[in-house]
Amino acid sequence: RYGEAIALSRKDKVVSWLPVYHDMGLIAAFHLPLAQGVPSVQMDPFEWVVAPVLMLEALAREEGSLAWLPNFAYNLMADRVHLEDLAGLRLDCVRMLINCSEVVRHASHEKFHARFAPLGLRRQALGASYAMAETTFAVTQTAPGTEPATVAASREELSGGQFVPAREVTAAKICVSSGRLISGCQARIVDDEGRDVPDGRVGEVAIRSVSLFQGYMNNPEATRAALRDGWYFSGDYGFRSQGEYYVIGRKKDILIVAGKNLYPEDIEE
Repeated sequence: RYGEAIALSRKDKVVSWLPVYHDMGLIAAFHLPLAQGVPSVQMDPFEWVVAPVLMLEALAREEGSLAWLPNFAYNLMADRVHLEDLAGLRLDCVRMLINCSEVVRHASHEKFHARFAPLGLRRQALGASYAMAETTFAVTQTAPGTEPATVAASREELSGGQFVPAREVTAAKICVSSGRLISGCQARIVDDEGRDVPDGRVGEVAIRSVSLFQGYMNNPEATRAALRDGWYFSGDYGFRSQGEYYVIGRKKDILIVAGKNLYPEDIEE
């Protein structure tokens, strides 16, 4: 089902430095191409951290079309890889770079595209997904060939738990969509009591999927807390708008100051 969501075909070639002990590396970048008969170029994650240029060299030289990356990787490569490091190489072959595993940051996509657009990297190649090990990978996915939807949210209203379009750019937080639900997945946005909240209201993301896990090994207490009536309560905070899902932080990481919700990722940014 996830292969359908990204239009995976035998023409694709996956390039990955992701460790296979992580669900994104194991399921998306290793098992998925293995099951579909798609070539996969794997590299050592520690070598990539030392020399981030390796990923882009592999995409260009192997004519890779597909990769998954956590958000920090976009910043790392944009900051540490220079165009002269890729002289003579092109990135026109890249069909999708899928941002998942961390909160997707608009500024990271902008920085990455600005750096590598001269090599033929298309803006439409920068996709996003909401995924986790508990759902045996993906819940949502942006459509191939399209940029993720974005909304300019009022920071003040968002900290109070509500998405409201910002009136001024300086007071806006650009939220990036992780796409729409893939086939076989359902999602709800719920309050602290587990009740559904309307579109635009921030709450916890609860998920039901055909590939949902059965529980945490040797940890029945954590299983009972996370799985309720067939729904997995993810611990992620987000909101839904026009069928798109926007994930903005982790419930356990939120800092509450003077009644306002502050997200560590925003403070770091």
